[in-house]
Amino acid sequence: MRIKNGIIAGILGVSLLQGGCFGKKPALLGGGPTGEGKPPAALSEHKTAVKYVSRIDVLKAGLQLDSLNENILISPDGKYAVFSGSKVPKGKALAGTEVEFVSRLVLADLTSGKVKSLDKGQYIRALEWAPDSGRVLYRKDDGLFAADLSGRKPVKISDRAYCGSISPDGNLIAYAERGKGIFTVKTDGHDKKQVTGEVDDWYPVWYPDGKNLFYFADRGVALGDGAGRLQGLGLVNVETGKKVTLLPGEKGKYRRAEWIVPGRSLYINKGWDDGFYELIADLDKGKITELGENDGTPYSPAIDRAGGLVYKVRNDRVSCFDVSGQVVRSFPSGKTVKERSPQDFGYSVSPDGRMLAYLSGETGANPGSRIKGYKVIVVGSDGNHQKELTKDYGDYHQPVWTPDGASVVIVETGKGAPRVGRFEIRVLRL
Repeated sequence: MRIKNGIIAGILGVSLLQGGCFGKKPALLGGGPTGEGKPPAALSEHKTAVKYVSRIDVLKAGLQLDSLNENILISPDGKYAVFSGSKVPKGKALAGTEVEFVSRLVLADLTSGKVKSLDKGQYIRALEWAPDSGRVLYRKDDGLFAADLSGRKPVKISDRAYCGSISPDGNLIAYAERGKGIFTVKTDGHDKKQVTGEVDDWYPVWYPDGKNLFYFADRGVALGDGAGRLQGLGLVNVETGKKVTLLPGEKGKYRRAEWIVPGRSLYINKGWDDGFYELIADLDKGKITELGENDGTPYSPAIDRAGGLVYKVRNDRVSCFDVSGQVVRSFPSGKTVKERSPQDFGYSVSPDGRMLAYLSGETGANPGSRIKGYKVIVVGSDGNHQKELTKDYGDYHQPVWTPDGASVVIVETGKGAPRVGRFEIRVLRL
């Protein structure tokens, strides 16, 4: 695969969960889920203790945004959503294709409908909620920040960090600092500690014990052409600094990682800014399964963290893999839309692993199609019991489940009468 300059622009993701080790488990690690998936089930009634508003009009609340930067994140207690959106100020368009954006980190109370801006900058990306739902980790421009819900000034964690993650107990933040390695710091910004020191050590992911980090470890081999250095998979203890090489034969350049089974298996993006490969790393058995090169399908794959499974959408089929790379089940994608070249994409898995939510419609311009946007669909994890959550097509963004599995949250943008624009959060009950 061709090495290109500017690789950093393509590797800005962050992990949302914790865990992972290879081979015989060190004594410092505990057990975890077996990775065996739950059997699919029909859609059923769900009870929730949280009473949600059905619609939040962000523009009417006074926050003028043109676009959603990336998907929204729901707090662990299910009461709040955080996202970043952007607006192009009038007269600020620059020459060529570059545009000067103004981004905001926005907090939405899903129970009252109130929204407020937590911060603003040219580029903002919400990364992760703290376990107690009291603060949010986010990237602003080239720095890493933490904002709490009290309205106090956000805490600057680093002015040169690509990514970060909050420990399971909510007390520490691990992050990678450009050219310096992996660090930890308390969530109030104090007691910074360097954990590793190689130039291209990066992307720390917490183990469930809160004492160890998975990370992409610099192997000290220059790749040339501005691509940095070769990486592998590693583990480091944040208290002792002891390092372990995971899957010694696995090496390359990596973009992000996400736990499938905390402490035992990972979904990994590997590659460059002009394309990447998707992997399942079974750290217990020391096995890598390649899912193929990204085919341009948005938001694929989807992780079932309850069952330890990965759903991969490709060639009009949804395939479900276990952590060993075996296909557990496969079924045609929904094809709800009876139009020219319909596409189903943006799959996400319910917290209990028994349902999938996705978008169905057109992902690109098609002059021959009457479809104007997408519908939001839910279906059983075996491909049966499909249900439409929206009657009409709209400019919807990837659906996100509430923690109780009773609702799906989406953002709708685009044009809407009588206003020129639309930017709304919608909570859709099953």
